Amino acid sequence: MTRRKIRTLDELPLFATDREIAEAVVGPERAKQYLLSIKLLEKLPGFPPHDPAHGGRYVPAVKAFYDVRSGLSPATLTRPAGQENPAGWNAPRAPRSKMRPA
Repeated sequence: MTRRKIRTLDELPLFATDREIAEAVVGPERAKQYLLSIKLLEKLPGFPPHDPAHGGRYVPAVKAFYDVRSGLSPATLTRPAGQENPAGWNAPRAPRSKMRPA
């Protein structure tokens, strides 16, 4: 019986299936357990959603999620969909200039 080479997150396509991600994160032996916890992971901030247009999750975001969770990268706030004010969720918008370009 030949063993499959374990692929890392860096070796996966840009969008990968949950199975591919599971095998890269915890190895093929524990992938089934990981897949059972996907619904819990999706509730955590920063875990990327499944993209139906691409048939998988955005792998760089999965890697960033684990880097932040492990303390290897500083946490960064991301804007919720439709949020136009990156200064803060409740910060007032800066007034727009009434001057128009000439």
